[in-house]
Amino acid sequence: MRHPFPSLPRRLVARALILCLLAQCVAPAFANPLGGSVASGTATIDSSGSVLTVRQSTDRAILNWQSFSNAAGETVRFQQPSTTAATLNRVTGACSSVINGNIESNGQVFLINPNGVLIGKTANVQVGGLVASTLDTSDASFQAGTAMSGLGSFAKVAGKSAAAVVNQGTISTTPGGRVALLGGFVSNEGKISAPGGKVAVAAGAKATLSLDAAQMVTVGVSAVPADVTADPSAVNDLARQAVNNSHLVPAGSVKIVGDKVVLGGAEGVAINQGTISADGGGAVTVDSAQLTMAAPGSRITARGDAPGATGGTVQVLSHGRVGLFGDAAVDASGAAGGGTVLIGGPAQGKGCVTRAQATFVCQAATVRADATAQGDGGHVVVWGDEQAAVAGKLSARGGCLGGNGGLVETSGGKVKLSRTPDVSAPHGHGGTWLIDPNNITIVAGSCTVNITSSNPFCTTSCSASIGAGTLVSALAACGTDVLVTTRRSPEAARPAARWSCARRAPSPCTSRSRTPGAR
Repeated sequence: MRHPFPSLPRRLVARALILCLLAQCVAPAFANPLGGSVASGTATIDSSGSVLTVRQSTDRAILNWQSFSNAAGETVRFQQPSTTAATLNRVTGACSSVINGNIESNGQVFLINPNGVLIGKTANVQVGGLVASTLDTSDASFQAGTAMSGLGSFAKVAGKSAAAVVNQGTISTTPGGRVALLGGFVSNEGKISAPGGKVAVAAGAKATLSLDAAQMVTVGVSAVPADVTADPSAVNDLARQAVNNSHLVPAGSVKIVGDKVVLGGAEGVAINQGTISADGGGAVTVDSAQLTMAAPGSRITARGDAPGATGGTVQVLSHGRVGLFGDAAVDASGAAGGGTVLIGGPAQGKGCVTRAQATFVCQAATVRADATAQGDGGHVVVWGDEQAAVAGKLSARGGCLGGNGGLVETSGGKVKLSRTPDVSAPHGHGGTWLIDPNNITIVAGSCTVNITSSNPFCTTSCSASIGAGTLVSALAACGTDVLVTTRRSPEAARPAARWSCARRAPSPCTSRSRTPGAR
């Protein structure tokens, strides 16, 4: 029988998205940006050979361009007065931006093009910070922002669909830098690196972006409005094809509208197919209006590998569905302590973090918030308002030299669990596994997270369940607590059962039931 979680090819949506972007402009070749003018602030634009240089003398400058692209071997260089200085480049012409060459800056670069942005395979972007967006922002919002917060609101241009932003190249920032990719459809197929910094990927018609100094990325993506009829078939196809080992471009979704090729029905979809890194204890957030996917082979990391460093924060969120497919990996481990990973929503669904309707973690996927040397394990949450199906490996281990296990939570409306998380601690106390659905049935043996071919976010069983064998496996790692609570509503009292395993050899493991607040 065919394995239900096969690997996907790394090339998933590139061809369709390139067509979508390039068909919007009939320019014969890509060249360095053309038709630039300074709309605000003080800056000069000079071109010499293959290098275009923008010299900026004010902290903020706004430049309008007829087109903003470059070819392999060409360079756009921004010389700014400080690392916190920012340049907003807004494309007013009809062409998409296709970056195949280099972009360099010592400060922050904003590229706003409602027609689409493609950072190609040969592109090398080395900046203090980058915001590439097909959603526009007001001049006032840009001028009011600071280097670390208050970047304001972004929204699609009236009369235009929210176009795609695709990265196939290499984007890297100086330590502590930031990267944000914002658009109707956003796909990272290349490498994004912001050491100790902040990375945000957001897909939807509207987004509010705030990058603060507390090592958190806040991305507010608007859900599909109630008065707008969404096209769920294209989103369902993307998810279904991730299971069926085919391209993530829905059949029939690439359409010709006038003289443009558009990817229909997929607005509000964010996909990571490459590597996103904020190692050094930084923060990564991926959020969307309809669907967020981590494809097979993809990596999202906010590790803290230096001595004494702790892991950062990773949030993989959506107003609709979140899926980790194939061997996708999310890692916020740290030498002195694990960080925080939120897949689908916040702890017990509380707080201002976006909550997914359904979340799926594939069998080969891994989510880690371990202490790798001496320290406590971190915090891993998998949440789905309606359903959370978890078959992958979740871990929040204590350090190999000392420290306690962390907390893993698998919660939501209905929870389907088939694998024991690892909250062990070789030289400390084991951590806690919290299971918190509306209701749950403990079944004999082990539970299998089966998925349907039509919708991988809906298991073949409608009941929330966990196998007794899975609980026994968790308790076998003596020191681990398993806490099961149920709730009919967020305000309802929660009956709970807690099982724990003492680390006193040769005494056998024990189990007991208590109220949630008991010790």
